[in-house]
Amino acid sequence: MEEGIVKFFDSRDNKRFGFIIDENGKEIFFHFNDGENIIAGKEDAVFSEGKLRTEPKKGDAIVFIRTPGSKGPKASPWGFAQDYDRATMEIDSRSAPDVFRVMKQTTVCGNAPGKPEVLWEGSDIRLLCAKYPRTSDHRMDDLYPTFSCGDFSHQVWFEIETESGWMDTKDPRPVETRRRPKRW
Repeated sequence: MEEGIVKFFDSRDNKRFGFIIDENGKEIFFHFNDGENIIAGKEDAVFSEGKLRTEPKKGDAIVFIRTPGSKGPKASPWGFAQDYDRATMEIDSRSAPDVFRVMKQTTVCGNAPGKPEVLWEGSDIRLLCAKYPRTSDHRMDDLYPTFSCGDFSHQVWFEIETESGWMDTKDPRPVETRRRPKRW
């Protein structure tokens, strides 16, 4: 997005257009109908395609995307810089998503424990659940904490990333719940 200042805006019903002075001091055309609200998206401030109710005035700070028009470049879409600032402040105030990883270590009886291996790492728990669904029956859960038999054992644990490194945490996957069928 580019920034600029409204130089002129004709607010008459049959006009509703104006000019913005961009950061290089050049004029760029804009029309009120191309104005959109700016909201906080997932990672960036984005135009929401919601039409504006407030008309710009001379001196208003504007953010816009430069697009080709019939008579040269125009600002479309455009929105108020204060809405852009508000949206970016909201994004900045969000906490970063937690990053988890699933670790596994196998030990063959009589030998030293094997090197821990990362089975999964990420912040989208839905992806973890898709790959390793959690069930109430631990025999069906590939990430059940400990499994052993006479010849070997393997341990699985969950870690969360912190400012000081990785730290053990509880399983972040929700437990699968199955509804009982209704009896008539």
